[in-house]
Amino acid sequence: MRTYGFTGKGKVTIQKVSVMPAWTPEDEGRLVWDDPNNILYVGGDTGWIAATGAGGTSGSSGTSGTSGAGSGTSGSSGTSGSSGTSGSSGTSGSSGTSGSSGTSGSSGTSGSSGSSGTSGSSGTSGSSGSSGTSGSSGTSGSSGTSGSSGTSGYSTNDYAEDETESTTTDTALQTKLTLNYTPTASGNYIIFFSAEVANTNAAKSTVLEFDRDGTEINVSYYSPSSANEYRVYSSFKNNALVASSSYAFNIKYARVGGVGTAMIRRARIFIMRRS
Repeated sequence: MRTYGFTGKGKVTIQKVSVMPAWTPEDEGRLVWDDPNNILYVGGDTGWIAATGAGGTSGSSGTSGTSGAGSGTSGSSGTSGSSGTSGSSGTSGSSGTSGSSGTSGSSGTSGSSGSSGTSGSSGTSGSSGSSGTSGSSGTSGSSGTSGSSGTSGYSTNDYAEDETESTTTDTALQTKLTLNYTPTASGNYIIFFSAEVANTNAAKSTVLEFDRDGTEINVSYYSPSSANEYRVYSSFKNNALVASSSYAFNIKYARVGGVGTAMIRRARIFIMRRS
């Protein structure tokens, strides 16, 4: 895109700092990169506003293991021992024979009652069978697979700056600042840039260009109303970048026409992953 005679409202800057400064009303529109915490702040009308990158995608949950088999089968009850036969009746009949004991294991079936003798005794009850064996426990289900890790929101090498003043009388574009960048993941990235330009001759123009690998992204022309009067220019644009590919982002400037000296200072480039 081309911008001719663009006039910004207020001061717009991008600056890397190790400690965030206290906000003042003059900071409205200012862009500051908090280097230790990797956070971009924008100066609002009442304070600093954080502009963070997209977060990494969360890993998917593992699959739950299957439940173990049901409880074991209960042992069968032992058969009851049979009752002894009652003695025969008589004037003084003998007692009935005692019933045999039940087989160990299952409970014995109850014996049938003998017929009553005149003075016959009752048969002895069979002993109880032993309890059945308990069923074995079910097998535990296998653990689910762990989810994959999410993608990090920021890559390295995402900021460059040159605060010094440079000058040229050349009408061919001169490179002021270059940021060489290799993304770790493919996606959309927002590219920010800003710089202050001036000219030693009033009403003579200085051209400012921002490009990627030599292909123009933004170009602006500035003619100061008085000599050596600086003005800040800034812009940003979405770029689709491919993982492991190398890119060079450049801020360039030159003198327009045959009079005056072009001047530039406080050149900054910032890259932030969008998706």
